[in-house]
Amino acid sequence: QPRVAPGPLAVTVLSAADETPLGGIAVHLGGRYALTTPAGVATFHGVPAGTYPLTIAHLGFERLASEAAIAAGVREPLTLRLTPVTQVALTGEVILEGDGRPLAGASVTLTPRAVPAALQSPFHWTCAWDGKFNVPEVPPGTYSVQVTAAGCAPLETELQVAADMQPITWQLRKLAGSQDITVMVLDARGGAPVANADVTIAEAWPRGIVAHGI
Repeated sequence: QPRVAPGPLAVTVLSAADETPLGGIAVHLGGRYALTTPAGVATFHGVPAGTYPLTIAHLGFERLASEAAIAAGVREPLTLRLTPVTQVALTGEVILEGDGRPLAGASVTLTPRAVPAALQSPFHWTCAWDGKFNVPEVPPGTYSVQVTAAGCAPLETELQVAADMQPITWQLRKLAGSQDITVMVLDARGGAPVANADVTIAEAWPRGIVAHGI
């Protein structure tokens, strides 16, 4: 049989939200890739017949992964639709279990486990003086969570990030045991010891008081 030269393959990429053509998208076909034009069309030339993995990973959209069966000769054009990712704002607080004291400086790490977004990475932040946090843009999906704070047992849990998230509260259990702290109060002008000074130690003033002495 006569050899059939491989024809061009046109791949059109649209937004699944409104059918808008997406320009500047890298379309990967096997070991090849092509960028879409402003009309949303990426063209591949000289691809032998066969089945190839077809993938797109573009910021702001869910990752697309499928297979393309390429016939010999004239190729039928393909149309792909990318689903936009709506970022979610996470707000909440980290408090001490039992009395609700805010844990200033608590550390939170989110690690993606099942996240459809094409581009993803772990999130890490430190809570403010009142134990609160505000992370404005997190892709929806499932994350593993680790929360740590000085003097508390670490918390490991799972978080499902979705639209219309309510504020989150994570509670850490205080570790058993205590330590003695000695504080010396000196006169700022002469450096002499100050007797009967009222000393308060707090994690997050004024709510996070942990010790008081004279």
